[in-house]
Amino acid sequence: MNNTFLRGTYMLTIAAFVVKIFGFIYVIPFVAMLGEGKYILFEYAYKPYIILLSLATLGIPNAVAKFVSKYREKGDFHIINALLRSGIIIMLVLGTLSFLVLYSSAHVVAGWLIDPQDNSGNSIEDVVYVIKMISYSLIIVPLLALIRGFMQGFQEMAPTSISQVIEQIIRILIILLGTYITLYVLHRSPVKAVGLATLSSFISGLSALIIVFVFLYKGDYGLTKIKKSVSYKKLYKELITYAIPFIFVGVSIPLFQSIDTFMVNNILVNKGFSLGEAETSNALISLVQKIVVIPVALATAFSVSLVAYITKSYEGKRMDEVKNHINQSFKVLMFFTLPSIGALVMLSTPIFASVYGITNIESGSNLLLWYSFSPLFYSMFSITAAILQGINQQRWVVYSLLGGIVVKLLSNIPLVSSLGGVGTAVSTYIGLGFTLIIQMILIQKHVHYNWLKNFKVLKSIFIQTLVMMIILLPFGVISTAYKSYLAQACILVISSLVGGIIYLFMAYKNHTLFSVVSRSRLEKIFKRRKSISSGH
Repeated sequence: MNNTFLRGTYMLTIAAFVVKIFGFIYVIPFVAMLGEGKYILFEYAYKPYIILLSLATLGIPNAVAKFVSKYREKGDFHIINALLRSGIIIMLVLGTLSFLVLYSSAHVVAGWLIDPQDNSGNSIEDVVYVIKMISYSLIIVPLLALIRGFMQGFQEMAPTSISQVIEQIIRILIILLGTYITLYVLHRSPVKAVGLATLSSFISGLSALIIVFVFLYKGDYGLTKIKKSVSYKKLYKELITYAIPFIFVGVSIPLFQSIDTFMVNNILVNKGFSLGEAETSNALISLVQKIVVIPVALATAFSVSLVAYITKSYEGKRMDEVKNHINQSFKVLMFFTLPSIGALVMLSTPIFASVYGITNIESGSNLLLWYSFSPLFYSMFSITAAILQGINQQRWVVYSLLGGIVVKLLSNIPLVSSLGGVGTAVSTYIGLGFTLIIQMILIQKHVHYNWLKNFKVLKSIFIQTLVMMIILLPFGVISTAYKSYLAQACILVISSLVGGIIYLFMAYKNHTLFSVVSRSRLEKIFKRRKSISSGH
């Protein structure tokens, strides 16, 4: 595999991790200022917004990247030019329509989330208010998605990476400073603070849009002098064919999580909980889900790069190259995902307590323990879906995911009724497991790819992860004896350093580290440091 694939992927990965970590860290002071009862308002606004956002963007980033990558390979730059120019107008129209839909239906959506007659939790007016505030973001984001996807199709990952990081920084600054000023300076209600927090997506999105337009203006994509007639009907028919599966892939994780947000309150209230108690459980589920998606950032970044590269290789009928892309993605995915799962299993108590405090430490850490394996399911789905789209099997991505969603919906009610919040994790495994089995069988059929081919590498990664988990076990046991935040934070820092060092050392000895980092580059770094330390 060439270096450009890994370089572009790692650039997106770093950006994705920074965005995820920032998005994960800000929740700590945000929840501390608001409390779980009012924080759930943020989730009420965010979950329907994400679903409608995926529909509004029509899977544009990845679909456009696939489209541009295909016609670059063919040399048809006039088609790419036509897509960009017409797409800017269409995305603005789609964004405006999406905003109007969510804003006008805010009261209906709020009624799905809470019972207007139950006064033990948030009011229907509060939920309507925060949904309306977040709806403004939909005007900006579809156009932003188009420009990012266009440049990704040229294997230009820097504009997406830089704009994502800056967008997240601006968003978090507005959320935290705005919440503090609203609550402690202006002495306004927590609902107003959440409203400002949701509106921050619009302001930060506008900033990111300016950044990507600067990159677009300065970039040389060879499109300015091309003037040929284009069939726009054929162009958008093909793009929509690509985009529909990307809609499902993009909305898959938020949709699985939104199913829980929309269903948990009703299930628990029917079981005898008050709305306030149900909302606390719902908030804990949402908070835990924010932790477990951090390791998924790698798979998300890989899926973005993978579609464009596999499409390019597949269109050129270079099947060995397609398999090499799959091999590399699979190895790197497992190298990072498996130890993340091991750490979540062994350190669920200190991780939850260090992030969200010790108020709900027992129920929160237990919930996190049950959700520990979800990064593997989410990551595998991102990669397998990307592969199927790259080889023009988009319809099966849709069919398999719809099947998984149906399984999730059917299993959620009995599992949440019997297991409480833990049931949401189990139903996620069952639903995504159903989807993954179908997708892996299809990849094996159409690419003649042998999933057991990487067993030797995987065996070493499993051993490394198992050894790391054994090392972390005493830290996890000790953490159950302490109830202070400082003790939990210290345990987490020390155990993370020890576990990380052990894992990387074994990876170096087993040579699995060279699946993700060039051996020659590592040796150059070691030689340079040795030279510096010796005074030469």
